[in-house]
Amino acid sequence: GEKSARNHDAAGLVSVPKDGIGYGDVGGLLSVGTRSDDEAYASAFQITADAVPEMDGKEGRKVIGQLMDGESMSVLARLAGSPLRK
Repeated sequence: GEKSARNHDAAGLVSVPKDGIGYGDVGGLLSVGTRSDDEAYASAFQITADAVPEMDGKEGRKVIGQLMDGESMSVLARLAGSPLRK
């Protein structure tokens, strides 16, 4: 896969694994050779809620787009502020 032309330096960036959707190791979840059905879709794409420089380095993800309007960024902020279930 090619290096992303843009760094993960802001909220609202749409990111995929460097080799495309269906590949990669995000948070220990593999999309190819997965350990369970849930893991098969774990790294399809991510939208950054803030700058995430780690996605440029070790994870090697690439930015393919970004949220463009205030309403979309508002929805992202609400989602990012939601409690996580573990």
